[in-house]
Amino acid sequence: MAGSPNPSGANVGNVLTAQSILFDKELIPNLKGETDAFLSAAERKVQPLNSGINRQFFQYNTLVGDTTQRGDGVIGSPEFVGQISSPAQVGEWNNYSNFSSFVIAAALDDLVGNSAIELAYQAGQSISELYSSVCDAAGASTVDTQVNQSALLSSPYTLDLGTIREMKQQLVSKNVLPNRGGKYAGVVSPNVLGDIFNATTVNNSIVDLWKLGNIEKFDKMAGADQKQDIELPGTNIVLRQTPFVTTTANYQSTGKIAYRTYVFGNYALIGVWLEVGGDTDLHDGDWRTIDCSVVDNAPKSSFDPTGTIGGWCSYKFHQTVSLPPARGVNTQRMRFIDSVPAIQ
Repeated sequence: MAGSPNPSGANVGNVLTAQSILFDKELIPNLKGETDAFLSAAERKVQPLNSGINRQFFQYNTLVGDTTQRGDGVIGSPEFVGQISSPAQVGEWNNYSNFSSFVIAAALDDLVGNSAIELAYQAGQSISELYSSVCDAAGASTVDTQVNQSALLSSPYTLDLGTIREMKQQLVSKNVLPNRGGKYAGVVSPNVLGDIFNATTVNNSIVDLWKLGNIEKFDKMAGADQKQDIELPGTNIVLRQTPFVTTTANYQSTGKIAYRTYVFGNYALIGVWLEVGGDTDLHDGDWRTIDCSVVDNAPKSSFDPTGTIGGWCSYKFHQTVSLPPARGVNTQRMRFIDSVPAIQ
């Protein structure tokens, strides 16, 4: 009949070629956090070549005031200025991935190069965790019980600006100097930073202070860039965000996760770097600048005479992390605290 629709002789359901799949060669970027927060708070020492793998750090004992009056003409006993020390030993970390010539030829993407980027991210996480592990239970807080300030918080264990300021003032009271251009360095999870931003009172609210002072600065600080330095007003602390902080599941039986926040002074952490031939350059620990070794057209060899292995990527670095040479209460130059943020 005139005006009646013409039924389709073929549709998607029965045309096989219409059901083909286009594989998109442009891979969607995966999720990656910042890996250089702890390194930015540490001191770097380069181990010279051909000088062994061990290093010893020394520090003079601090003298106390002497109010003993001396008699005229009496030669007293000399003051002995003692020293303390701590050792460090450089180790090696490495990893690699290799691929057959067949899979390199068949893959849609740059398989070796893209895998090298993922290895760079792994290397960045690895070096970050080497530093943070020295800060944690097996490191600084074991040496100095004042490092762990988690007792400052009670249920619901929410961190605020006042507590951060108190941790820094503890360092000031022990004569710990700042280390980042006259400011103390801090490392914080983005989850916890949300609590610090959204404190409930004007005296503790960074948001209120920034809005009153400079709304553009507030917009910048509240952005999504984890590499952005967060200057906390009235604290002399510069925070860096990273997801790679220590976490504690079911903290204090709350059923929630606690995230650790750190405040560092000068020489709180000392990284010892040894550049061995063939090492990957870690730069400042940012995974984006870590260039893994890439071989994507490997030649045949006596080990692989048929050329089965077509390429590989790898990283290798030599480093260690040390605390300053001091033992006992109030000797370490950092503080940390565990809190349960609203963002879980």
